Amino acid sequence: MLINKNTYIILQYSGEPSGAEKRFIDIWKYLINKNYPVFLVTHKKISEFYTFSNSEKKFLLLFNSNKTTFLSQYFTILRFKNNIERNSIIHFVNTYYPLLSFLTNSKFIISWLQPFNIFSMKYLKFRHCILFLLGFFFSKTIDVLNPKNYYFYKKLFYFKKIYITPTSNSVDENIFSPSSKKNSIVFLGRLEKHKGINNIIEIITSLEKKLFNNNFSDKIFFYILGSGSEQNKINNFIKKNYFKNIIVQNFYSKNPNLILNKSKIFLSLQSSSNYPSRSLIEAMYSGCIPIITDVGDSRMMGSSKYLFYVDRKINSQKITDLIYNIILYDNIKFTNISKHIRHDAILLFQNKNQSKYFEKLYFKQNI
Repeated sequence: MLINKNTYIILQYSGEPSGAEKRFIDIWKYLINKNYPVFLVTHKKISEFYTFSNSEKKFLLLFNSNKTTFLSQYFTILRFKNNIERNSIIHFVNTYYPLLSFLTNSKFIISWLQPFNIFSMKYLKFRHCILFLLGFFFSKTIDVLNPKNYYFYKKLFYFKKIYITPTSNSVDENIFSPSSKKNSIVFLGRLEKHKGINNIIEIITSLEKKLFNNNFSDKIFFYILGSGSEQNKINNFIKKNYFKNIIVQNFYSKNPNLILNKSKIFLSLQSSSNYPSRSLIEAMYSGCIPIITDVGDSRMMGSSKYLFYVDRKINSQKITDLIYNIILYDNIKFTNISKHIRHDAILLFQNKNQSKYFEKLYFKQNI
């Protein structure tokens, strides 16, 4: 295999690895294992969450900005430009750093992973809109995850090569696999407002009342796995409240499968879209019954009657009632539903499709 160009995947660090960051790290590992010259460029703090082999470190370029803001990472990467070989391919994942491709005389790909488009002022500031418009205009190739955005950008940037990321993931079905299930509920993700953190607090409070009123004697574990800007709110909530029936725990886990595999229910309450949430896929592989806000393209996560979609205007009491009913399922009923959810998820989110897609995009397309 003769490859003349290096490829550099630029991952902006978000504070802890997001689903997108995890996905592209897995794609990068897949490609270097096939002896492709693909370098991962990201913040050195990623090493707090990942352990890299010596062979992987040869293709790992870590920068150390003073802060993790966009501007701090941007100016650090510009100073990092001498580490990027000229006439290469640069892939900006959900970000765009102006001048980097110009200074290295490189072509670049830009990936848009958001469920909303670049003109959504509800989610983006005006300067972000301008930044990505510039990125889209000067890019050689645009990669889009969301189908609606793909068709929108196809019309808007008709003069560009635009591709859609295939439905896939890099979740290992052998690691995320059901084991002895307990009465536990999981939220997994960054603790941010748009992830439904306020709703989580309301649901825990409501569920405690429901369990108490129904003389429910067993203990329920409620795991909030992650960190973020709302972590203090979660910690204060846990400290100030004593629950008789619910044990609430909040921590970041490098191995969420250890919790998901033994849990029954997973909450995915994002405000814009739950597709294609990596943590939700992990939960479905683990045989958890998911409760999902019906927003954006969330229904692309599956159409099974065992996936519970709830109104975007979250009613905590209705979700509480739903959780309580699931907890009351007998073992045979729950196991059958759990197997069905896992089976459908594995069929829908075939592994390696995305890795092969980016292999073709980097090395077999004339970008």
